[in-house]
Amino acid sequence: MNRKHYSVLLLVLSVSVLLLGLSYSKDSSTDKYNNEFESYDGNLMISTSDNIKEVMVSDAINRDISVLNKGSVKKTFVIEVLTSSLDGLSYAINDGDKLKLEDPVIYTQEIDALGSSNDNDFVSVNVKLFNENSEDVKVTLNVHEQDLLLKDKVIVDKDVYREEELENYRYYGENPNNYVKYNNKEYRIVGLINNRLVLISNEKKSSNYNPEDDNYLTILDYLLSFNNREVNVRNVSNYISWLDNGYWLLDTYGDEEAYYVDKGINSQNKNTLLYARKIIKLDINTEIILGDGSKNNPYEVVYDG
Repeated sequence: MNRKHYSVLLLVLSVSVLLLGLSYSKDSSTDKYNNEFESYDGNLMISTSDNIKEVMVSDAINRDISVLNKGSVKKTFVIEVLTSSLDGLSYAINDGDKLKLEDPVIYTQEIDALGSSNDNDFVSVNVKLFNENSEDVKVTLNVHEQDLLLKDKVIVDKDVYREEELENYRYYGENPNNYVKYNNKEYRIVGLINNRLVLISNEKKSSNYNPEDDNYLTILDYLLSFNNREVNVRNVSNYISWLDNGYWLLDTYGDEEAYYVDKGINSQNKNTLLYARKIIKLDINTEIILGDGSKNNPYEVVYDG
């Protein structure tokens, strides 16, 4: 082989190696977010300070998790704790209070869209997970976008308390942000009760007592809206609930009368023309379209027909 042919062959090999290197670099760049510490979930770019997959927790672990929203709409991300049992586990976010881990999902905050690592579309949180058991526990922290379900908003609302034995969640107090727009009408959320989202209409319509239309709360439902063990049928008028006056309750008093809310709980003849408020029971997976639950910006949910 003469020197000319040798030079040409060397040039061809050099170009081939260069192209192969560029191809490898390109392929590697598409996979660079698939390792243990940096990944994509939908439009969220997720970075972690240390391994969050199958971690053995003896007493505590401490992880920094950063999320960049590169999508076109706001997103809320959650930290899902995957383990065989939540018993003995607790957590703290950003040096906040230590809380018992009663639900496998730790809710964080909403972040803006179209990430550019500024203060609005980039969020970094510190998560501490504690194990109070004597045995080590295998845990995976799964960071992902939150499904925009109405039940998730209810469960974490500051104006909601949990009936632990029944796993029900109810709004209480004087004026919580539990407003919902459903089928173009205004309702308020009573709570997540028996795996259904119970709404009550703000609109009242004249009606005598007719339990067959299923539009009645019980006395217990009404009393629980105070979240105060001192409240009962006799003294209820001394307290304040967000559930206002003027509608029938399901409970009856003898054959001729039923209970009615009117500045307290009173019995009324069933044939008396008073008011009823429509009750809606939504599926637990009802999605949110818009809103934050306030009166001026109610949750708008998907109408299921």
